[in-house]
Parts: sequence; C-alpha cells; structure tokens
Amino acid sequence: RTGVTICAEALARIAAMIEEAQSRQANVARLVDRFARYYIPATLVVAAAVYLITGEPLRAVTILIGACPCAMVIATPVAVFAAIGGASRRGLLIKGGLYLERLGVVDTVAFDKTGTLTSGQLEVKRVFVPDGAADTADELLALAAAVEARSEHPIAQAILAAARERRVEVGEAADFRAYPGLGAAAELAGQRILIGSQRWLAEGGVTVPDEIAAAVAAASEEGHSVVLVAAAERVRGMIALSDAVRPGAAAAIAELRRARVRTVLLSGDTPGAVARVAGELGIAEHRGGMLPEDKVEAVSALADRGRGLAMVGDGINDAPALAAATVGVAVGRTGTDLAIEAADVIMLSEDLRRVPQAVKLGRRTLWNIKLNILIAGASVAGLFVLAAVGRVGPVVGALVHEGSALLVTLNAMRLLGAPAQERHAQRAEMGHHGHHPGAQAQGAVGGRHAHAHEQGCACCEPGHKS
Repeated sequence: RTGVTICAEALARIAAMIEEAQSRQANVARLVDRFARYYIPATLVVAAAVYLITGEPLRAVTILIGACPCAMVIATPVAVFAAIGGASRRGLLIKGGLYLERLGVVDTVAFDKTGTLTSGQLEVKRVFVPDGAADTADELLALAAAVEARSEHPIAQAILAAARERRVEVGEAADFRAYPGLGAAAELAGQRILIGSQRWLAEGGVTVPDEIAAAVAAASEEGHSVVLVAAAERVRGMIALSDAVRPGAAAAIAELRRARVRTVLLSGDTPGAVARVAGELGIAEHRGGMLPEDKVEAVSALADRGRGLAMVGDGINDAPALAAATVGVAVGRTGTDLAIEAADVIMLSEDLRRVPQAVKLGRRTLWNIKLNILIAGASVAGLFVLAAVGRVGPVVGALVHEGSALLVTLNAMRLLGAPAQERHAQRAEMGHHGHHPGAQAQGAVGGRHAHAHEQGCACCEPGHKS
C-alpha cells in the first residue's frame, strides 16, 4: 500500500453522492409476494365451496393438498440461486437477486474508458515544453515523476516508466495530495508542484501559456490523454499519453449491439481521446471531460430514457455513477475498493465479454422465473379442476404437487450452465487460442487498495478522471 493521501473533502463528497444515489433506487417488489396475500384465502374458499357443493370431503382435501404453494414459493428463489451460481462460474459476482432481476431489464450500458475499455497501460508519447522555457523535457518529466512517485495510478506508472527509460533523476516530494477527478500536488524543493487537467489548473488561478494550450489541443485531437505540470502558479509543460483498447472490448460491444443494447462511453479524459476509443469500438454516443458528478447526472438521465442502465467502471471517480445506475458493474481485478463497494456486480476477470453475458443471464433468469410461475400455476389450476369434478384423489394430488416442484427446480437448474450459443463461442475461442487450463484466470476481488487517483485517466484533461 502506498502512502497516498486522498483529499478528505473530495472523498467525502464522492461518498455522499454514492449514498444519495443508492437511496434513490427503489426495491423491486416480487410477483410471488404480491400474489401470496390473496392465494391462501382463495384456496380455502375454493376448497370449502367444493365441499359444500359436492358434499365429498376427499375432493376438498385433494384441492388443499395440491394447492400447497411449494412450487410457487420456490419459483423465484431457486431460479435466482441457480443464476447466481451460474454467474460465479463465468467470473461474475452478483451481490443479490435484486440486481440479477435488474440486469434482465437493462437496455443501455455505459462504460468508463481508461482501465475499463482500455488496458490502463498508458505510455508517454510526448513531453512538451515551450521554446525558450527554463525547463527541458527531461526536467519537466522529473517534476511530474516526483509528484506521482507514490501513486499507483496508470498515468503515474507511465510517467515513472518514462522517467526510468530516460534515466531521469527523480527527487523526493513531500506532502503529496491527490484530488480525485482533478489532479495531484506535492512539495518539491520548496515549490508546490501541480499535475492535472487544464481546467483544474486554470480554475486554481494557474496561468496556461498560449503555446502550451495549443499543444494540448493538438494532442487531444490526436486522441492522447493530456496532463499539465505547473509550478509557481504557471504551467511549465505538457505530457501526452495514450493506451490501447482492452482485448475483448470490441467483441463485447458488438455482442451488446446484437442483443439490442445501446452502449455509451462516459469519461473524464479529453474529448479527442474519448472519440478515438469510441471510434475504434463502434460506440456512437460518447462524452469526455466529465467529473464524477457529471457522470452521475449522465447516468441518471440515460436511465430515465430507457428501461434500465448498467454502468461499468473501475475507479474511485466511477463509484458514484456505479451507485446511481440501475446496475453498477465493477472490474474487480483492477477496480478500487470504493468502486467494488458501490457496484452490484463484480467482474472477477478483465474480460469485458462478461458484461453482455451478465445482461443475457439477467434476461434468461426473468424468463425462467416466468416459466416457473406458469408451471406452478398451471399445475395448481389443473388440479383444482380435476379434483372438483372428482377425477383425481389425494394421492394423485400429492404426486402432482411434488412433480410441479421438481419441474420448477429442474427448469431453474438450466441457469447453472451456459446457453448453447455461449458454449459454441467458448469452443471456437479455445480452438483459436489453443486449450490450456489457465486461459481464464480469475483474480481476487479488491486486491488493490483504493488510492488517490481513479483507476482510469484520473488526471486527464479536462478532468483528472477517466
């Protein structure tokens, strides 16, 4: 664990947004719970009426035996438990049946960018200092590396890697502070060094020279993530970084599109970098330069436009949006503790194809529950009619009752396995890559401590955030 100090005010604000978003989410009332308050009284009335009309107690007893709502009662929970078990075998941890049901109505999925759709393995592409500046490119890189030395954020790691590659001597900074979604700061040689987005620095009264602003615009148009380095209330230079799209991201987006699920990219990175990734993946709707509160507003608005929205992210700054979504999905192996806590579904691997699988599993679960209720209801209704006319007795009634419960259980067990299309895709993938037991390793959830920067482009222009 590093000695990162997170700005207490920013963290408290994020935690408050999570609590507020969670409080707005209403619980889904289950169909069986609503039905149960009328079912038992109605059964007693029917049995009594049959006895009074026919005068045969065995018919009434048969109705009471067959009407015992075992199949109806287990119709929902057995499907939910089987689906959650099936999800765990796919590398998905679902925190409860409520969120599984919500997955079944999702028609929009919003993604974070860096660390989610992209690998998060950033690389420094360019270090820019104005002509005639006091600093050289290596000196600017040394300032940035000193500030980021104690951070685990992908941008920090990329800057440190570039400093090592250039054999730049990095000083030891003090009083490090990170501002989630904005930037970071530290003391070095008596100076306060700031690294972050152009908007954050400008709002703090830091002067951005025109030459640097033009370089930022050019780098953004090329699709790079950008951070500025400032000292003595003046921007000294710019660092442009880039990373690659995560393997499997394009396949996941395409699969969601085939399932008629709309995809949206929401990021605090530069609009140019966001547009580049969205273009590579075929995501038509994308927004850049978003702070955590901007993502919450966007997620709420998108959720209101459809039946349900899933938000996929991995960092501290994604946590409020994960909580505000109909279903929050955290990338568990790389996600921060706060994101994992706020999420309803945790991916135990980095394979984004788990996202469409989760949505499809939710849909299959809803259909399975409806079929279970149909089986239970049909068996009870049929038994009522046959018992009322004297065609079946208590023994047959008991057999029908137990048989319906068995059918409901067997139907639910189908959710433990993958559907045929998914199995065919897995076989094709194994045939392409070669069969090996460790092909799908699942990492431990929450293996990383929450740190100051988001697991994404948390200090990118224009918001220190991905």
